[in-house]
Amino acid sequence: MANIKDVAREAGVSPSTVSRVLRGTKRVDPATRERVLAAVERLGYRPSAAARMLRGDPSHLVGVVVPNMANEFFIKVVHGVEEATAPLGINLIVASTKGDPDKEGPILDALIGHRVNGIVLAPSGVATDYVPLARKGPPVVLVDRVVEEPLFDAFVEDNANGARFLVEAARAAGHRVIGVLRGPDRPYPAAERMAGVLAADAPDIVLRPSAPSPWGVEGGRLATRELMHGEPRPTVLISLQNEMTLGALLELKLLGVRVPEDVSVLSYGIPADNPLLYVQVTGLEHQAIAMGRSAGQQLLTRLLGAPHRPRTHVLVPRFVLGQSLAGPDGRDGTAAARALATRRGFAPTTADRIAVIGESS
Repeated sequence: MANIKDVAREAGVSPSTVSRVLRGTKRVDPATRERVLAAVERLGYRPSAAARMLRGDPSHLVGVVVPNMANEFFIKVVHGVEEATAPLGINLIVASTKGDPDKEGPILDALIGHRVNGIVLAPSGVATDYVPLARKGPPVVLVDRVVEEPLFDAFVEDNANGARFLVEAARAAGHRVIGVLRGPDRPYPAAERMAGVLAADAPDIVLRPSAPSPWGVEGGRLATRELMHGEPRPTVLISLQNEMTLGALLELKLLGVRVPEDVSVLSYGIPADNPLLYVQVTGLEHQAIAMGRSAGQQLLTRLLGAPHRPRTHVLVPRFVLGQSLAGPDGRDGTAAARALATRRGFAPTTADRIAVIGESS
C-alpha cells in the first residue's frame, strides 16, 4: 500500500508538502496541490489523512443506499463499504429503496439533510435526473449499476461477459438446448446479462429464454415451470440471479427432476446457505465485498478532494465448481467448463480483479 513518501515521490514534492495539501493548508501553490491530489488518486493512497480531514466534521457519516437489504449480494456490498470506512471512524447509514425510484429521491434528500460526508448508491432510477445530486450533493460512488450520464465513479461486474461465459460453459459440457431464467428487463445488471446470453448464441445450440419475470425465488419458480413444460425441453438451466436459482431448485424438486442427473443448473451468483439449497451450485460468484470495499476506498479518495474524473470500474466474477453441472448424456462436463473458465479469465484467484473500462472528464 502506498505511503506519504510514495505520494511525494510521484508528485515531485516533499512529504511535508503532501501533508500540507492533505490538511487543506492554503499555503500551497494551486498547481502543486493539483499535482499532489492527482498522485493520491493514481496510487490509491488511503491515509490517516482522510481521518484527519474528517476530524473537522463531527458527523463522520457515509450513506449506503441499496435496492434490497434481504439479498445476500447487497449485504456483502455494505460489509465491503464498512471494511473501507470503519478504520477511519466513519459510521454508515444504510437505507433500502426496495428498487423503487420514487423512494430513492426522499432517501437521498434525507441523507443530505443528515450532512453525510458521502454516499454509496446502487441506483434504482432508470431515467432519474442525477445532475443536481452530482452538482450540489456530497461525493457519490455507484455500485452494481450505472446511470445514463457518466456523473459518478461506478463499480460494476462484468455482467455481459459473465453471462456469455455461462452459456459457453453449458455448450462446452455438451448441452445443446439451454434454458435461461432471464428475470426482469431492468435494472442494468439484468439487461447486461441477457445481452451476454444472446451474444453467445451459436448454430449448434437452441437458446430458450423464459418470459421476463421478477428477480427472486418466486420469479425463479415461474421461469423454471415455463421452461420445463415447453419444447424442446432444456437439459440445462442458466439462472441470471442468485435468488432465482433457489426458486429453480425448488421447482425442479417439486417436479421430480433431479439435479444434475436430469437437468443441470448454472447460476450467475452463488446462493447463500439456504434450506432450498440441496445441491452445491456451479456458476459465477459475485465479488460483492470487493465491490463495496473498492467503492468505499474510492469515496475516501473523493473526500480528500482529488480531481473528479468519473470512471467505471469492472469487477470480474469468479467461477465456482459445485455439483449442479453434468453433461446431458451423464458424462462429466465439469472439466470442459473449468478449462473454459481459465481461458476466459473467470478462474478463481485470491486477488480482486478490477479494470477501468472508461472515464469522462
